[in-house]
Amino acid sequence: MAKKKESAEINFNNMDEVNTLIQKLVKEMIASNTLNQEAMQNNPLVYGFNIRVDRNGISLIEKDEKEPQSNKLEESREPLVDIIDKDDYIVIMAEVPGVDKANIKLVLEKGKLNIAASGTSRNYNRDVILSADIDMPYSHAIYNNGVLEINLKKGYYKGNDNKIRIL
Repeated sequence: MAKKKESAEINFNNMDEVNTLIQKLVKEMIASNTLNQEAMQNNPLVYGFNIRVDRNGISLIEKDEKEPQSNKLEESREPLVDIIDKDDYIVIMAEVPGVDKANIKLVLEKGKLNIAASGTSRNYNRDVILSADIDMPYSHAIYNNGVLEINLKKGYYKGNDNKIRIL
């Protein structure tokens, strides 16, 4: 079941306001969980939220739309990402250490990019919602020392290819 994404405009110059808002979001996420306390002690849950600044300079904190995830080592992790929205490109920097380039899959579908990577000791999986249409033939990624740099050219593409090539 998809949850509505909630967001709040904040002033990053006032860190007390940021701290208060984060505490409120965490309390709401914990209160919305239907699991009992005993289950939570055995398998802690991982909640998420995003802090970003939009093109107009407005700072936002948003709850992640996903249900809380169990923090088990055998499951995939969400890689840490930075998203830089430039005039002609969207650049995504993702940390996926411990995997081989051949085991990284980047698939674009319906306005979001799925980053999937598997290694011998860990797996990563994350969907990144994009702010623009992507021109696939001019998009690519580079993987070096556990850091994946994804360069997505903004534009319209009519083809069927939805995989980003990794150089």
